[in-house]
Amino acid sequence: DEVVFMTGPILVTVLATGWHPVAGLATALVAGTGGTLFFAAQRATSPPPMPRTRGVRLAPIPVEVMVPVCVVGVALGTLFGAAEVATVAFATEHDHQGYAGLLLALWAAGSLIAGVITGLVQWKVGPALRLRWGAVAMAVAMLPLSLIDSLWLMGGWLFVAGFAIAPTIVASLS
Repeated sequence: DEVVFMTGPILVTVLATGWHPVAGLATALVAGTGGTLFFAAQRATSPPPMPRTRGVRLAPIPVEVMVPVCVVGVALGTLFGAAEVATVAFATEHDHQGYAGLLLALWAAGSLIAGVITGLVQWKVGPALRLRWGAVAMAVAMLPLSLIDSLWLMGGWLFVAGFAIAPTIVASLS
């Protein structure tokens, strides 16, 4: 999942900024539709059907759990969209529009490495605490970006900031 979530936007950005704006959107549309149809056609990997016990209902997830997770999800989605647009604008403003994809790739690389590390760790704290710390780490990592004026420093900082992405998403989904 992490590879798709992080490389997809980069590919779209590279195509849109390096070739044609419609190329990025068309690629996303074709890949999303094709991937969905391919995934839906898979039968060998489906889990076996489980009989449903009559009269047994699963307890709903409490609102006090869902609201913070949803707020963080909306905030992360907003942050990702804003960061990608701002990164392209930053690269364009510094006359390096072709480097926008590389900057986003560095951000994704940090997240990908952190995702692998997160998957290897046997966590002793619950996902709620990890989500809180992840949200704070995301905010702290992204705030200084508006103060950076160097393409190289921006790439380095985005790489480091990327380390907060995957652990936060994993915690929110947990």
